[in-house]
Amino acid sequence: MKPKLLAKISAHDLPIDGRALRATSTFREIDDLYTAPVHGFRDAGDYWQRSSSKPWLRRIRVPTLMISARNDPFFPGDALPTAAEVSDRVALEFSQTGGHVGFVSGKFPGDLGWLPSRVLRFFAQSVE
Repeated sequence: MKPKLLAKISAHDLPIDGRALRATSTFREIDDLYTAPVHGFRDAGDYWQRSSSKPWLRRIRVPTLMISARNDPFFPGDALPTAAEVSDRVALEFSQTGGHVGFVSGKFPGDLGWLPSRVLRFFAQSVE
């Protein structure tokens, strides 16, 4: 990810400190140094708050399945909505592990069939 961002900084002559970007170790640091300023936000917190879909989740009127892992580095567990923050049409399923879209099962390298089968079961339950 960093090489791509550094290439964009160079290609577009962006006023971003490449050395500071190379030294980052968290997504918050990357969003503070690159994502937020490039897209007109004050900082990572401002970017995350203003870009969040959370305020809209109570308005969902169609059956919706929200699946995530609490250890997703892009969307950590403390950012996930609670049942009180979503409409009653939203089913929340948050596993403790899985990383970023890492819903595999079995021994390495794992079976990728869990997610599609879970989505199909949800659709089937929604039309009953």
